[in-house]
Amino acid sequence: MQPPFLLAVDMGTTSTKASLFDIEGRIVSEVSVPVLAEHPRPGFAELDAEVWWDTFCQSVRQTVAGKAQDVAALAITHQRQSFVPVDKAMRPLRRAILWYDSRASAEAEQARERVTTQRIYARTGSPPGRRAIYKVMWLQAHEPEMFAQIYKILFIPDLLIYRLTGELVTANGTAATSGCLDIAHPDNWAEDILTELGIAPDMWVTPILRGGMVAGRISAAAARSTELVAGTPVVLAAGDQPCGNLGCGVARPGMMGINGGTSCALEMPTSNLVLDPEVGYFVDFSPAGFYLAENGITSGGAALFDWYRDEFIPAPEKHQPDIYQKIHGELIEGTPPGNLGLLLVPYLRGANGPFWDSRARGLLAGLRLDHGRAHLARALLEGLAYEARRIMETMESASGEHVDDIRMYGGSSKSKQWNQTFADVLNRPVRVTALDEPPALGAAIAAGVGVGIYKDMRQAAGAMVRVRQIFEPRPECAGLHERLYGEVYRHLYAALADLMSRASEIVGYP
Repeated sequence: MQPPFLLAVDMGTTSTKASLFDIEGRIVSEVSVPVLAEHPRPGFAELDAEVWWDTFCQSVRQTVAGKAQDVAALAITHQRQSFVPVDKAMRPLRRAILWYDSRASAEAEQARERVTTQRIYARTGSPPGRRAIYKVMWLQAHEPEMFAQIYKILFIPDLLIYRLTGELVTANGTAATSGCLDIAHPDNWAEDILTELGIAPDMWVTPILRGGMVAGRISAAAARSTELVAGTPVVLAAGDQPCGNLGCGVARPGMMGINGGTSCALEMPTSNLVLDPEVGYFVDFSPAGFYLAENGITSGGAALFDWYRDEFIPAPEKHQPDIYQKIHGELIEGTPPGNLGLLLVPYLRGANGPFWDSRARGLLAGLRLDHGRAHLARALLEGLAYEARRIMETMESASGEHVDDIRMYGGSSKSKQWNQTFADVLNRPVRVTALDEPPALGAAIAAGVGVGIYKDMRQAAGAMVRVRQIFEPRPECAGLHERLYGEVYRHLYAALADLMSRASEIVGYP
């Protein structure tokens, strides 16, 4: 008898990817379909929600071709916060609004003034910002006729699960980044916050269930669209970052996942809800059942090194397919740890917690004529690692947890220099797993637990996740970084933030 397969679909920002895994975590087949967002105005990011359904069906059909009978379960992971309003017939009323859409800054500011950041954070685990709730407030103010027709606000998996199974349900790992989930009682919405913000609580999907629970089964109609077998279970998972963490083995407190992708996101499981008095991070949910402390660097790995490539590497060299290996290898490898005292604070796209300042600027300190292009490349890498350490220490301090196992994933995890620098700066071993992009594997793990192939997420992760390489901190480098981080880096931004803000005001450029 053929062992069962587990199907995971990652509904990403630029693609929809279906992956079929065996029960040992190996990819059997995989298909990616591109997705192109629309940007009708500066700061707006939208998409016809039918694209989600069409690309889901297309990628699934191609991935399971000839194997649908062996699919034991399906789970969906997804870009977080992206949503579409639907009417009572469950039809989209407008284009979906995507997670990185920034139209609702005025509404977030209204929430700060009306309810306060501290109260919203204490009730929802997220400070006011780009969360879905503020974009719903924007719709209320700017599209009142459409808003009056809204029956429900659906996140991506909510819409897909409804079309697949006929069941209207969401997961706490989907709802958490709405900005209006009751974080202490995550099977409820924060009705008091919603009411104070003028948004009806019943606009949000219920029931809210845990990751790893069966949401429903593939209907006959959905079977025709996807070529899956009718009756196949659909299991709830979570957003892409929580699933990515689970997919690289982060299945207990004391572990941390770091995604070295376009941004650089850090997540750490905690046994209980732990909020930071300084609002230094927000809170999400792992499909493994833990709360997740999360923060990140918006100008993370790919963002900074794409900027470096475009601005400091001449053509035609910048267009070579191995340009990132050259930057990380030839350039960074040829400069010393500590970088002759050149340090970068990587706030080139603003600062996350505890500053939450979208107008923050990056800082380059310690520049001398001895520094060249290669030193700037190392400054980017070490600056990201220093900021990651600041975030990690904030989470450890607030939660009382000690991180003893760091898992690195995302595109940057392919770089030896990246992984070794993080190990040296964090002064912890860094483990890299077999899959560079593990969100789909995390969803597959949830699917396997949901249908009883594994008894729990930790057992499933142990069976399906394989560590490819371990980077140990080098004592001589760790000691140098300890001093640079503790005596210099931690104080740089606080010392110069007001001056950077003043400079922005003077030149009129945020």
